[in-house]
Amino acid sequence: MFNFAPRFTNPFFYFNSIPMRKTVNLVAAVSLFAVLATQFSQAQTDQGNVMVGSSIAGLEYDEDKISFSLSPTVGYFVIDKLAIGLTPSIGYTSSEYIPGYTYKSTQLGIGPFVRYYIGGGDLKPLLHAGYLYLHNQTNDRSSGVEIETTTNTSNLRVGAGAAYFINDNVSVDGIVNYNTVLKEGSGGSLQLSFGFQIFF
Repeated sequence: MFNFAPRFTNPFFYFNSIPMRKTVNLVAAVSLFAVLATQFSQAQTDQGNVMVGSSIAGLEYDEDKISFSLSPTVGYFVIDKLAIGLTPSIGYTSSEYIPGYTYKSTQLGIGPFVRYYIGGGDLKPLLHAGYLYLHNQTNDRSSGVEIETTTNTSNLRVGAGAAYFINDNVSVDGIVNYNTVLKEGSGGSLQLSFGFQIFF
């Protein structure tokens, strides 16, 4: 005979278990995303990463003078937050403050640098030190007389600043450096530089 008695099933199976599975999956997905996002946000300065960028300093422009110093950077993180690398440097100055007298200077250089990032947020303080070997060529012209001079100098740069990470791979930097020429009788000067870095 057929049994027409109604079968009662646990209503919580339909109304609780499926939503619970969805909730668990959603929580797991959100947790995984949070972990990955944290890892990527901290990965910019992790060991094995590379940074490439540039900075500009000493920028002046008016009707009597043009001056700037451009310093590309290529670095490698040997440990977390600590990068070492090379900095080529290009500098140019042209001035004519006195009528009939012009001064032009071109600098080309290269040297190593060390940079250490502090903290793990979007805004990271940093310490920076670098050495540059510079080839300087100057041209003085006054009343039709032109004098060219070529010199080689060494420059030591030590500074501190901060990097703001606008996303996972790009930062904008500001650094105050103390620069000194490594020869007897030379003094030092403070210089403010701005730049950017790409991390991968």
